[in-house]
Amino acid sequence: MDDWILRHTEQLRADGWSKRDLDNALKAGTLARVVRGVIRTGGEVAQEAAHLVRARAVLMRQSTSVLSHESAALVHRLPIRLVDPPLVHLTAAPPAHARVRSGYHVHVAPLEADDLVTVNGLRVTSVARTVADVARSAPYAWGVAMADRGLARRITREELLARAESVGKRTGAGRVRQVIAFADARAESPAESASRVTMARAGLPAPTLQFEVRDAAGWLATCDFAWEEHRVVGEVDGKAKFGRLLKAGDTPEDAAHRQVMRDEALRQAGWWPCHWSWEEAWDVRKLTTKLEGAFRAAENLPR
Repeated sequence: MDDWILRHTEQLRADGWSKRDLDNALKAGTLARVVRGVIRTGGEVAQEAAHLVRARAVLMRQSTSVLSHESAALVHRLPIRLVDPPLVHLTAAPPAHARVRSGYHVHVAPLEADDLVTVNGLRVTSVARTVADVARSAPYAWGVAMADRGLARRITREELLARAESVGKRTGAGRVRQVIAFADARAESPAESASRVTMARAGLPAPTLQFEVRDAAGWLATCDFAWEEHRVVGEVDGKAKFGRLLKAGDTPEDAAHRQVMRDEALRQAGWWPCHWSWEEAWDVRKLTTKLEGAFRAAENLPR
């Protein structure tokens, strides 16, 4: 994001750019219009940064608002559904008016001093307030994923509840409290958070998170989930996680072989490993089938 600069159209005109100059530069791609009245100079912007470029541009025109909801979550590096949400979300305190315009959505809600922070020059809601705002409106599993990450960042459950209560009995207040009660700082990824939600919806036994398996020689593995009564450990294997298994000079086959050897070591230690994908983490039927099958298979392990 260091290769571009945002300028008001009026600033460029004051610097000597004529309307024809601007039109020609926009047509040639050397300049790009981000929002009405704000131009971006510089090269291409990666998809992961595109939303924050628009957010900075919108803030240049909305001086009394702060970034909030999914836009604030991106600033804080909290998990959200889309890499590049279509709308920049802002919040303004009353008596402002809620509105949706091309490219941005202004929410109106009370903003206390504890709700406001500045990150990399951006006015943004705090992590606790952002979690509460998103949990109010996002699908439940994504609210849990964000709350899990907030707790992992040492935001307390009490802080989250306080921020949720600070905006009163608005739509979704009950769901915010549910999300906060269910959140767990030990979940290390959105895939783990989604898996926990799916397990609860399926009525499966609640697992222990980040479970350490040990054998006679000591520590053997740390698994995403464990059901100690069933002697089953679980791993949700998204593409990002598989990528982290690759060591310098590794091929995918090397990482896969290590996983096979790890699973065999777990079985030798009396634990049945069960793996599922990102897609299965969201599917009640598929995840239930996998885990119930693992519970049955583990019955035959030597104890």
